[in-house]
Amino acid sequence: MAAAQERPITRTSSAYVVESAQGTHSFKVAMKRVAVGAGECVSSDTFAVGGHDWRIRCYPRGGPNGMGSKSHVAFFLDLLSEGVQVQVLYDFRLLDRATGVFTSLFSEKRLSRPASRGPWCNHNFIKRSSLGASYVQDDGSIVIECDLTVVKQSLVEEEAVEVPPSDMLDDLGKLLESEEGADVTFEVNGEVFHAHEIVLAVRSPVFKEKLCGLARDSDEMKSITIEDVEPDVFKALLRFIYTDSLPSMDGLDGEKNEEMVWCLLVAAEKYGMERMKLVCVDILRKRFDDKSVVGTLALADKHGCSEVRDACVEFMKRECLAVYIDMHVGECS
Repeated sequence: MAAAQERPITRTSSAYVVESAQGTHSFKVAMKRVAVGAGECVSSDTFAVGGHDWRIRCYPRGGPNGMGSKSHVAFFLDLLSEGVQVQVLYDFRLLDRATGVFTSLFSEKRLSRPASRGPWCNHNFIKRSSLGASYVQDDGSIVIECDLTVVKQSLVEEEAVEVPPSDMLDDLGKLLESEEGADVTFEVNGEVFHAHEIVLAVRSPVFKEKLCGLARDSDEMKSITIEDVEPDVFKALLRFIYTDSLPSMDGLDGEKNEEMVWCLLVAAEKYGMERMKLVCVDILRKRFDDKSVVGTLALADKHGCSEVRDACVEFMKRECLAVYIDMHVGECS
């Protein structure tokens, strides 16, 4: 008998798969402040699901081209990506004011071809009067959610090794906590913190200048005294330097939490930590309301923080414009 033919050593494999992607976009429409006429719409931001761009359009007073009366509301889904074919299952839902749960209005499965990208909509529309009982929130707005499941093209792909997410920042955080290999100390109001010169120099131009200007013997650790930062703030600053994240402040009450964020912002400015500064600015910006924005503006001027000041001014401009529109829409109606 002939000898059996040897099998090749190299082995590859592949699989026939159908990829799908899911996403949800929430769109809030201030119905009482919408300054649009019959057949006009307001649009959501563009959002991406399944590698394609989408948009929600809301017609508060009847659809386009005379579709529906002024007493109806309509919602449309647009596929903005051009020249693509995609199958999508979408579901429009409204937030129920009493339960806080989204209720499905209508759902549909569509196949988009390159020459036809939508829009897709509920052709029956919704009466404005039927929204008020359940779906108009206390501030006069409605919140519409669109769930999308996008089925992308079938493909044959070669199996690959699954690469775990990076744990580098976790490792650096453990290095800070263990103090292993630390070569610089900071004395902050009676507390001592250990750190690593090379990490500080890479992350902060101010620390780089300070540390490079200090001389030391080979067996001695560099030491710096910090006089204008509280220990808990400096500890949070070191944490951000090593892990690129701020510690949780859930245990602090509202006033202390606010004060902590301002202290961290000032420290970030002092030590040239631009990303940390912007993180703090974003935290403060998200907390603006009619009562707090003036006080925040005063603190921004006090600390010389132009980013927070500009955000306060923009917030107040938007609020003034909203009140103006609300007044004039009320007069017209």
